[in-house]
Amino acid sequence: MPDFEKKILDYVNRTGYTPVREKALLKKVGGSKSSSSEFEEAMANLRSRKEILISDSGLIRPVKKEGWIAGTIKKTNSGAGYLIPHHKPDDIAHDQRHAGDLYISERDLGDAQTGDEVYATVINRQRSGGQICGRVVEIIERASTTFVGTYFEAQGEGYVHVDGKIFNSPIHVGDPGAKGVRSEDKVVIDILHFPSKNYLGQGVIAKVLGPHG
Repeated sequence: MPDFEKKILDYVNRTGYTPVREKALLKKVGGSKSSSSEFEEAMANLRSRKEILISDSGLIRPVKKEGWIAGTIKKTNSGAGYLIPHHKPDDIAHDQRHAGDLYISERDLGDAQTGDEVYATVINRQRSGGQICGRVVEIIERASTTFVGTYFEAQGEGYVHVDGKIFNSPIHVGDPGAKGVRSEDKVVIDILHFPSKNYLGQGVIAKVLGPHG
C-alpha cells in the first residue's frame, strides 16, 4: 500500500507548493481511483494530528509555512486573544505563562474568532513582561458561521445579540422585520462578515425560532 501520509506531507510542505483540493492532490501523490480509500484514510489521520489543514474552500494547507504559525484562536473578554499553535515554534515556546501561546491584540486579530484556524506571524512588539505578540495574517477555516441569538431593532435597523460571550457587539442583519421577525425573537443567523475592532459584523436571518424564552 502506498505510504500516502509521507507522500502527502512531502508534497504539501515542499517549497513553492500551491494549495490544491483533495481530488487534485490524490493525482499529485501518485494515487488513483482504486487507492482513493487509502488516500482518504491518510488525509483523515494527518488532519486529526494537525499535520495538514483544510480551508473552508477545501484547499489543503501546510501547518508550517515560512514565517507563519498555524493554530487556533481563543479570544478573551477584552477582545484580544491568543493563538494556540498546532505545533509550538521555538521562538515562542519559551513563554511559559501561556505554554507557547501567542498573544494577539484586538486590532491584530482582524475578524478572527474563538475556534477559528488561522495563520499568524510574530511581530516586533512585546507585552509588558516580555510576552511575544503576533498578528493574524489569514483565516484558514472558520469554527462556525451560523449562530443563535436574540433579535432587536435600533434606529430603523435590525440587529442580533448572539448568545453567550462570542461577540462583544451585535450583528447587523439589515432591514427590520425580515422574515416576519419581531423584537426579542430568537433567531438563527448566518454571518457574512465577521466583526472586528472597527466594524460591526453583518449577517442574514436564516430562521426565526420564535419568541424569546
